[in-house]
Amino acid sequence: MSKIYDASVPALINASVEYLIEIENIAVYEKDEHEITPVHTVWMRESNLAGLENLKAKYGVSIYKLVNIAIRNMLSEVER
Repeated sequence: MSKIYDASVPALINASVEYLIEIENIAVYEKDEHEITPVHTVWMRESNLAGLENLKAKYGVSIYKLVNIAIRNMLSEVER
């Protein structure tokens, strides 16, 4: 997405999270048996973190997975 939009990766992630909080399109997929999960640190807006906490409580999905879902949803929108 950073090649399409003039924005930093953290800004794109925050925009993705905002969109997820708004649409609540939570689709969880099975993790592949051999999948390696990298760990990253990203600055998150306080309002987005609060929204993620609400989604976590509502859907029982970890914040880590919610961020990944947010990114996947946004990439799907960009590809349309």
